[in-house]
Parts: sequence; C-alpha cells; structure tokens
Amino acid sequence: MILIKLLRLLRGMSQFELSLETQIPSYRLSVLENAKAVPREEELERLAKALGTTPEFLRKEISEEALVREAV
Repeated sequence: MILIKLLRLLRGMSQFELSLETQIPSYRLSVLENAKAVPREEELERLAKALGTTPEFLRKEISEEALVREAV
C-alpha cells in the first residue's frame, strides 16, 4: 500500500514513529507499504487514526490494488 508510505511521509513521520504510534512492528509496516501483504482490520484502524484518514480510504486503495493484480 504505497498510500500508507505517502501519507506517512506527508506527515513527516518515519516508519519507526508510525510503528510506535500504531504498535505495528516496523518490519510489518515495511511489508504493508510495499504491498507484500494486506493489512488486517485492526491494523487498518490504527493506521488510519495515526495518518489522519479513515479505514475506508485505506481500504479503497487495497481494493484497487487487488483488482490491478487480478487483471495482470
């Protein structure tokens, strides 16, 4: 989810800072930011809160990425 990384950088946060705020390990954030995994619902909620958005907004990108992967 490149969007997570983009929002994180726009807010001037490091992966470590986002990890501390969300209690999601840095290695897991890296995997999520590189679209190697789909975040669990609880992770989406924590990420959305920390990044000042909604889980629905983050979920929309997941759906679009999944559709693109399916089409290829």
